Amino acid sequence: MTRNYDDRIGEAVPSKVILVGGGLHNGLLALALLAKPDPPTVVVIEKEDKFGGNHTWCFHEGDTPLEQWVRPLVSHTWDGYDVHFPGFSRQMGGAYHHISANRFHEVLAGAIDAHAKASRMMNTEVVCVKDNQVHLSDDRVINGDIVIDARGPSQHSIRPRETGYQKFVGMEVELTTSCGLNRPCLMDARVPQTDGFRFLYVLPLSPTRVLIEDTYFSDGPCLDEEALQQEITAYASRQGWVFKSVTRTECGVLPLPWSKPAVAKGHDSCIVSGYGGGMFHPITGYSIQVAMRFAVHMTQAKSAWVAEKAHFSREITRQHSYLYPLNKVLFRHYEQSERWRLMARFYRCPQPVIERFYDLQLSIWDVMRILAGKIPTGMQMYPRKAV
Repeated sequence: MTRNYDDRIGEAVPSKVILVGGGLHNGLLALALLAKPDPPTVVVIEKEDKFGGNHTWCFHEGDTPLEQWVRPLVSHTWDGYDVHFPGFSRQMGGAYHHISANRFHEVLAGAIDAHAKASRMMNTEVVCVKDNQVHLSDDRVINGDIVIDARGPSQHSIRPRETGYQKFVGMEVELTTSCGLNRPCLMDARVPQTDGFRFLYVLPLSPTRVLIEDTYFSDGPCLDEEALQQEITAYASRQGWVFKSVTRTECGVLPLPWSKPAVAKGHDSCIVSGYGGGMFHPITGYSIQVAMRFAVHMTQAKSAWVAEKAHFSREITRQHSYLYPLNKVLFRHYEQSERWRLMARFYRCPQPVIERFYDLQLSIWDVMRILAGKIPTGMQMYPRKAV
């Protein structure tokens, strides 16, 4: 008997999945699907000539179990990391993993090319998604049982007066001598606190190769890349590091809302994933932990994918409801130069609380633990500044 499309919507695993956007969320989902014994047909559509863009992703193994299909993505692993604030430092344990943009592209492209039921369309612009159809700029239409749209948020999803921003510039450099580090420094806030909570993030990728990022939790999204590159060079000089060459640069501006953004809902045959679907951490702006969990959740789906995504989103929304108030405290109740105090307070929490925070697995008791006790110096109500 021939079935129509509406009959197929209820299936736990659709027979053909179209992934619009080859970034982190859809890339991880593609790898998870192709690792199944009997995967659906998978088509990944990417507007650039490379998957993953120009990004660096890191995650704690305590955050998310390291699935077998994730392991080939990992470029480096360390046994922990350090944080530094004025008058306070801490060494954190647990494996910390790094995924480079190049490795992400190589593994994802290789997995797709090696699988008979997978294909990729590079340098392909998507005009719109309608139901289970993807319309391309060259007038082609690609049909699937379900479409996962992970092209990012629309310009209207964030309310500018109800959000802060994490912005950063990173430089991957080769040094003339060893950096002397054997583990990352996730936050070195012992620097002038200009334009918000500021810290340097340092990943030692080899004895002489490091990624250094100058990061700000700021009121506005303006980013002066040249000025921040100069700040990075000055920071490196203070560590006694001399650049032999600059291998790569990256930058980003991530909205950090303190109220719920307008999240695209999708429909019966289209799921909006990634940042546009509300799948991100509202305090860090990062989404790799959520993306991994989403990929696992969907590949283990027992009911229709749209219903499974809605179930997953409800849990993420609950976690967001815990974290939006913390964002509001950070951006509205602290002067810019004092914001580091709240982050230093957070890093005095027990490590399991910190791990659950990054993985969006907080309980209400964790939230109370973060907020309990003496309020740090510098907290009061500040009016929203024009940006």
